[in-house]
Amino acid sequence: MRHLIFLLATMSTSERLNLDYDIHITNGSSNVNLSVVHNKLGEPLVRVIGADNDSFRDEIQSLIHNDKAEVFGNVDCDHFKKMIPANIGAISDTEGTKTFAFRPIPTADDDPDVYENLHGIAEISSTTEQLISITLTNDGSFSPSFGSTIHQLSFAIECFPLTEQTMVLKNYELIVQGSAFLMPFEERMKRIYSNYRWSNPSAVDHDDEIIIPAH
Repeated sequence: MRHLIFLLATMSTSERLNLDYDIHITNGSSNVNLSVVHNKLGEPLVRVIGADNDSFRDEIQSLIHNDKAEVFGNVDCDHFKKMIPANIGAISDTEGTKTFAFRPIPTADDDPDVYENLHGIAEISSTTEQLISITLTNDGSFSPSFGSTIHQLSFAIECFPLTEQTMVLKNYELIVQGSAFLMPFEERMKRIYSNYRWSNPSAVDHDDEIIIPAH
């Protein structure tokens, strides 16, 4: 069931932002630090720059070398809005933030059998229409495949404004608890994004201007 860790993040991505940044990844007990920089072709280069557990480091390293590592190369929060149905009304609009309750829309790469068991809450800026946060949770236990049961699935992202019209990832968290052929499992993944800076492929040390998310 480990693939569920990235299930909600392998969506079709939008045009990349011209940014470099760092990612701290933890599963609750082990930690890995990544650096993401872009080459002259605009392609993201993801490197492990620190880890406190060899097994977890190897797990993340293997993800970097397969298609699911695509998630590390896109921080634009706008593409997460694709899971929100169009023309739904806000359940509240206070202090410049509109809140929406919805059933998430899967893309062609997502499993509809999972998405039909989830409900979401999204916060969007009333002035800029930019995404502030999304939380998805399951309605109850469900079986996405033969022999497996999901008891808890919790997905959340938090964004921060890089510019007035651009929101980028600040925090990403996914928790999956369930059982596979009667064997219980729990998967956790939290990513914290920091040190945003404009890409400078010609710079050797990439010591560009750093943009730090507000706490």
